[in-house]
Amino acid sequence: YPARLEAELNRRHGADAQFEVVNLGVGGELAENMLARIDRDVISRKPNLVIWQTGVNDVIRGVPLEEFRTNLVQGIDAVLAAGADLMLLDSQYYPKSMMVPGFREYLVTMRQVAREKGVPIVSRYAIMKHLIDSAQYTPTQLLAPDQFHLNDLSYGCLGSMLADAIGDGLKRTRSSADASSAIEAQR
Repeated sequence: YPARLEAELNRRHGADAQFEVVNLGVGGELAENMLARIDRDVISRKPNLVIWQTGVNDVIRGVPLEEFRTNLVQGIDAVLAAGADLMLLDSQYYPKSMMVPGFREYLVTMRQVAREKGVPIVSRYAIMKHLIDSAQYTPTQLLAPDQFHLNDLSYGCLGSMLADAIGDGLKRTRSSADASSAIEAQR
């Protein structure tokens, strides 16, 4: 989805801004592995926004929930301390997800940590599940043949959805800046 997100942000904002989306994800990594390289690979780039997609590999591999939570909190703290904005992206929906012990608890924990830390979370799981449960799409339409990974259609949807979320944040930031300027001008 990163290439789709970059294209969508640049299409929407045109000459107003130029967005570069860099994919630093490593397939199959645990949150612990991501945390270990966050300073070197992420913070060193001085990003404006970090979208952290994590959780599914941890729950599948049986990482204890509290260990995952600790790694998530430490990663969030590191990114925020570096001055970047952060958005969490929870696990994808796939047909056998709720058969994985602890899957639901991981989703709940990510939402709780996001709320505690004041960072937005995009609930990809709930959105994908709704699209399938409401019969707008089938799992075969949204997932690769392995019925686990996303496919081109779902990557496009995710890129567009994230562009919406980022665009909403940009509008709020610009509105706040405009309001601050107006207040300063009145003084």
